[in-house]
Amino acid sequence: MDAMKYWFTADWHLWHKNVIVLCNRPHPGLMAMHEAFQDAINRRVRVDDCLVVCGDLAFGNPDRLAKWLDGLRCKNLVIAWGNHDDAARRLHKREPSRFRRTGDIVELKLPTVKVVCCHYAMRTWHWSGRGALHVYGHSHGNLPVENNRSMDVGVDTNIAFAPYSLEDIIETVGWQPYNPQH
Repeated sequence: MDAMKYWFTADWHLWHKNVIVLCNRPHPGLMAMHEAFQDAINRRVRVDDCLVVCGDLAFGNPDRLAKWLDGLRCKNLVIAWGNHDDAARRLHKREPSRFRRTGDIVELKLPTVKVVCCHYAMRTWHWSGRGALHVYGHSHGNLPVENNRSMDVGVDTNIAFAPYSLEDIIETVGWQPYNPQH
């Protein structure tokens, strides 16, 4: 059996009526956007993988969000809370087991690299001096890249609106393992 893979995404803004215009998304309407996101996730992320969402899942009703999340094959969800996560927070309070981990900042110690997940871009983060990666959302691809260990993983940064695998991120940022000799 293949090892669990980690995938990263952010800024879905489900049921946000103005997000299509504000972010110049090509979807004809919210339902088409929701379906496109779900399809993009389900095409890539396997049942036993882990999907990390760096905030801004959905507006509105937690029941509606729960139903949408039920349509994802992957049930191992980790959430780094964003500023538009009232529905997700209410869902988590009601069903704490729905999300594997949550927090304003989520630190993952993976076999090959440490990853610090936050909704907001940070100039420095825990373990940054030792080679840790930082993934974030919120900026919808509008921030300049400042270093080679940080990446906006929001859906608006990916032409396919799909999550990024850990391997995609490592390749994109040109990450190298920490070497204290250099």
